[in-house]
Amino acid sequence: AAEVWRRQAMTSAHNNDCCGVWVPAFAGTTVEFVGTRRCHYIPSQQPASGLTMTITDVTISMFDRIGGSATIDALVDRFYDRMDTLPEAKIIRAMHADDLGLIRDVLKRYLTEWTGGPKLYTPEKGHPRLRQRHIGFAIGDAERDTWLLCMRGAMEETIADPAARQDLDKAISGLADWMRNRQ
Repeated sequence: AAEVWRRQAMTSAHNNDCCGVWVPAFAGTTVEFVGTRRCHYIPSQQPASGLTMTITDVTISMFDRIGGSATIDALVDRFYDRMDTLPEAKIIRAMHADDLGLIRDVLKRYLTEWTGGPKLYTPEKGHPRLRQRHIGFAIGDAERDTWLLCMRGAMEETIADPAARQDLDKAISGLADWMRNRQ
């Protein structure tokens, strides 16, 4: 049996009552959350504009949760800035070309697609084959941890939503761990 939750929609998000997914809400309307998961919702009144809003099974990509292209661009720029400036990052900085411009662009396109945004990476590069592309670099625990140090610092600086940041960190940590190719 479906459960129903109600609250006054005072903001443009229902993340206080459910899964944290951003959805449009209209001040003064009552929103019903219907289903066994708290991400099904149906407004019980029409918004003041007279438009109706009925949406179910909303899925918001990580790309949208973190802020889209602007956030991806800032994240990648801060990641490589940290790699360039943190003394403890010189182990992974040495694996890169002197000019980071090209690799910044590649990572921006990859992360855009990987987080659920527009397909910017595979049309040009094909399947990511990340381990294959990185096999020429010795990546062990120290390199993984240094890469994550730079990425986590960049995420802290660029992703405002703590829940989205935590979810992205979990996914990126798994990816970084999978990239290890030596003990």
